[in-house]
Amino acid sequence: MIPACELEGAVATTELPPARNIFDYVRHWETTTPERVAIGDGERSWTWREWADRIRRAAAAQTSFGLLPGDRVAFLDKNNPAAARAGSRRRCTTRRCEP
Repeated sequence: MIPACELEGAVATTELPPARNIFDYVRHWETTTPERVAIGDGERSWTWREWADRIRRAAAAQTSFGLLPGDRVAFLDKNNPAAARAGSRRRCTTRRCEP
């Protein structure tokens, strides 16, 4: 996975509005630069508009299963964009990372 700031034509900034959660940042970039590449994996990339849409759909699916904001779920996968598309805050769950 290539961070957006390393892709050609990407603009990095530290002037972000205050955020309540990670999606607030995604929403900011979706509003200000909707067609700019947000994330890339090999030959495939997603714009901020596409990335935000994927996150909204994942959140709607989770809500349809009865999950509410603040609920905890475990999601185990390898480190790739498919895992990131889950749109959730991630935390290490192995014994090596967490007592």
